[in-house]
Amino acid sequence: MKTMVVKASTLRTAGRLDCWYFLSPASSTVAAVEAARRRGVRTERLGGSDGIAERVLHPNRYTRALAANGELSLPYLRPYDVLNYYPEAADYVSQDRTENLKDYQLKVGQILQTRSGRNLGPAVLVDAHLAQFVMSDDMIRVEIADKQMRFYALAYLNSQAGRRMLRRDKTGSVIDHLSEDQVASQEIILFNSTTIRKVAALVERAVVLREVARLTISEMLADYERELPALRPRRSSARRLDCPVARVRGAIGRRFLRPAR
Repeated sequence: MKTMVVKASTLRTAGRLDCWYFLSPASSTVAAVEAARRRGVRTERLGGSDGIAERVLHPNRYTRALAANGELSLPYLRPYDVLNYYPEAADYVSQDRTENLKDYQLKVGQILQTRSGRNLGPAVLVDAHLAQFVMSDDMIRVEIADKQMRFYALAYLNSQAGRRMLRRDKTGSVIDHLSEDQVASQEIILFNSTTIRKVAALVERAVVLREVARLTISEMLADYERELPALRPRRSSARRLDCPVARVRGAIGRRFLRPAR
């Protein structure tokens, strides 16, 4: 059994009594952040009126209307597929029959923050490849106009400290969840300008390299598919059907459905 002494002031500030919140691995991270603050390290909230991000958005619950053949559509990406190196469409949704479709279309530069399930924690930046997809409400959108701060925030959210702090605020009795407010209230540690610039430059380079690779793969696949011969439907004929099931059914029919003599 784990035990921990908690100050009454901390309980009042936290506004919760669940043991995981106070005994989580983030406890050591919180102590480290507080020590850094005492040494003059600055922190800012991710969202809010005075936060780094202009918007921290959690769209309303998504109702997917799958597109019929020939209908105007957009490719749909499942939330956990966004973590793949080369995400591919799982389905295609109707542009005319999907309500509030613009709210679910991904935009270049958005940070997607996982908010539930076993993948709770990782954050991904939307590049030109991901921007072609539609995604449900299962990921929170973070929009930061300042390009350098956007890449720095992405690095921090994916760091051990950032993920621990996010998971510390999770809720849910069965499946872990994060809300829009919980993500917006996260404190981002801001080091000196030189460190921020170096970190942002490294993350930007990694994002650009992956984006170029994804677009190159997508173009190569498109070229390959254009070279494939067109598929033509074959004329079906009941007489040409020859499979074990058909042969067995035919034998049974001949044995038991003969006209009586």
